[in-house]
Amino acid sequence: MKVRIKRQDGRRSAPYWQVFHFRGEGRITVAAILEKLNERDQLEDIKGKQCRKIRWECGCMQKMCGSCAMVINGHPALACGVFINTDDTEILRLEPLTKFSVVEDLIVDRSVIWERQKEALMYLGIRKHPDPKEHDHQYSAAKCLKCGLCLEVCPNYLGGKR
Repeated sequence: MKVRIKRQDGRRSAPYWQVFHFRGEGRITVAAILEKLNERDQLEDIKGKQCRKIRWECGCMQKMCGSCAMVINGHPALACGVFINTDDTEILRLEPLTKFSVVEDLIVDRSVIWERQKEALMYLGIRKHPDPKEHDHQYSAAKCLKCGLCLEVCPNYLGGKR
């Protein structure tokens, strides 16, 4: 299987595509594929060129933290929650979320989400008793992973790029 990754060497560099060979064992998550690629002593692309490890974020590996959000085969998703059948898939295409500025490779700056939550007072702070009328709204907002997947598909959100 080929893994095609849109990479970027930092905020100021231009993005480029790099392709890697991956031999898997049946059904595996995208996060596991990235881990296995980065476990190699020396990462080489499909042309045999040595390259640096792939930068991406992961935390829980259980679809609970949202840090591994990216665009997988054209669809925004969590890398730890998308399973790929390596026997049937010819090309896996990975890109960073498009509505946020790229930090490096598949890592994006989602700080705009935190800033908007602070403005809306939707964060843990000094313990106080909230207005009972706001409880349902605040409880619902607290379930957000802050991964950015919803903003990636929102036609009204133009992006938090800086």
